[in-house]
Amino acid sequence: MNLADIGEEPLRFDLGENLSHVISKLYSEKRAEGFVFDKNQFVGIISAKDIIRKGVSNPKKVKLANLDTSIKRIRPFEPDTPLKDVIHSFLINNYRCVPVKRNGEILSLDKLNVLKLVATDSVKGKRASDLMFFPECVSLSDPISVVKSIFRSSNTYRLAVVSSGNKIEGVVDDVDLLKGFVEKTKSSRGEKSGEKIKEGDVPISSHLLMQGSYLSVSPQTELKYVIKSMLEKKQDTVVVEEDNRLLGMITPREILKLVGPEIGGIYVTVSGIQDEDDFIQSVVDSEIRSSIRKLGKIIHIHYMTLNVKKRAGGKSSDYKVKTKRTNYTINGKIVSNKGAFFANDNSWDLTKATHGALKKLEKEVLKKVGKERVYDRGPHGEDKVHL
Repeated sequence: MNLADIGEEPLRFDLGENLSHVISKLYSEKRAEGFVFDKNQFVGIISAKDIIRKGVSNPKKVKLANLDTSIKRIRPFEPDTPLKDVIHSFLINNYRCVPVKRNGEILSLDKLNVLKLVATDSVKGKRASDLMFFPECVSLSDPISVVKSIFRSSNTYRLAVVSSGNKIEGVVDDVDLLKGFVEKTKSSRGEKSGEKIKEGDVPISSHLLMQGSYLSVSPQTELKYVIKSMLEKKQDTVVVEEDNRLLGMITPREILKLVGPEIGGIYVTVSGIQDEDDFIQSVVDSEIRSSIRKLGKIIHIHYMTLNVKKRAGGKSSDYKVKTKRTNYTINGKIVSNKGAFFANDNSWDLTKATHGALKKLEKEVLKKVGKERVYDRGPHGEDKVHL
């Protein structure tokens, strides 16, 4: 079985189409992405997430061509591309689907269908509790505007709706939020049909958006049965709960990480150090593990990349004496539920450069989380209750 065998016909849109039509089609078909063409030439992928982030106020007056920067330009994969390369692309770029060629056509391959190619040995002995993560949450009383704000500022595609005691009430994903563009309301007071939802006034508990029905499993469920349920129900979000209490979520991303390289349960790519001494590589690995253990307690990390660039020669620290030593520049990136973080550092010592870049990444994460905690405090300094 190759990639084309598990590909599906995509939703097709032309660059000249109105955004309102695109939104309506994505929502009615419950599809998170659509493929954009210029006549018959594949251009890229537009997603519900990117449309929400764009914050278009009147989609009827906007053409897809006006959202050029929001269209992901992804080169179609060949049908015989190795599975590990496709998974690597999914995880590193945070794609939900990619284009695949088949006899001159372009098919859509999403992460859920890729699970069909994952070897059973990769999940043997694993249970739901081994892979679940605690998701971003909102309460029943939070308005739609708050939910949209979270989607725009984070990399998440779905939120859990909870009540007191972490009782799970439902799930909201990016496709659900498209309803705010197309759904019209008519109040009992005789307001005109066709008025837009007032996002700041309508709570999630109104059930205008929230999915009350969702796929759920217990923490002890074997992972092979979790995957089977996801494929049978065609749902990419599984809620892990016990006694109706939210414990975590599982998505295809967490499962696909089992196939790729990981450190401490996090998908990590380190490039540029393959020729370094084994001991030096082990020190770099240790630094990464230490950083991930620390940050993993604060944020949910989707993946981390470290790119090492080497430059031989140059001048020493006093800028006078030429040297044959190698200077290392580390460019680090973390993508998480709190967004993306970037940092870099350089040194004549690879381990010092790695340590410096990781410390800067940690500082950026702590700064972001610290700001959110300050924001979440009340006007008199009291902490708000987080359900």
